[in-house]
Amino acid sequence: MASPRATQQKQPAEAWRIMRWRSRHWAHREQLAEGVALTMLRIPAGSFEMGAPETEAESTERERPVHRVTLGEFLLGQTPITQAQWRAVAEWERLDHEPVDRWPEYLDADPIAKLTKLERFRGDLRPVVKVNWYDAQEFCQRLALRTGKNYALPSEAQWEYACRAGTTKPFHFGATISTKLANYDGSELYGDGEK
Repeated sequence: MASPRATQQKQPAEAWRIMRWRSRHWAHREQLAEGVALTMLRIPAGSFEMGAPETEAESTERERPVHRVTLGEFLLGQTPITQAQWRAVAEWERLDHEPVDRWPEYLDADPIAKLTKLERFRGDLRPVVKVNWYDAQEFCQRLALRTGKNYALPSEAQWEYACRAGTTKPFHFGATISTKLANYDGSELYGDGEK
C-alpha cells in the first residue's frame, strides 16, 4: 500500500504536530528531544476475529477460541520504541508543574550498557531492549505527564488487530513466513515456509 502524502501544520517544534491526509488525521508526532520524535499512527475502529483456528500452523490451545473483537479508534507507535526515543524520555528532568509524587524517579537511559554480549543490538533506530513491563509503564507515565495525553502499552487485541491489518491469515502478508519477509531463524520452518 502506498504511503499517504502528509502535510504538516506549522507549529513550534516542541508541540504535537498533526499530520493530515485528505483532511483526516492519520498520525500524531511528539517531539521528544532534538532530532528524536515519536510518531503514533491512527488505527481505525473496527472488528476482527481474534485468535487462531485449529487449522493454523503452530497455533496452540491458548489462542482459542476464535472470537469477534470490536475496537474503537486508537493510536499505535509507528515502530517499536527505539533506543533513541527511550533515552530521550529517560533523560527528561521533572518540570515544576509535573507532580512530584507521580513522576517516575528513575529510568535507565541505556539499559544494555552493562551487557557487552548485547552490544550488537545497540543503535539509535533499533528497538530498546532489556526493559521490563514496569519500565515500560514508567516510560508511558512520563510521556503522559509531560504531554497531557494518555499513553499505555497496547492491549493484546489492539496489537493483533493492527498487525493483521484487515487480513485473516496468521501474518499480514500471508499464511507463512520467510527470511525475506522477517528477521528470524530460517532454519526452523513455519507452516509451508522454505528453509
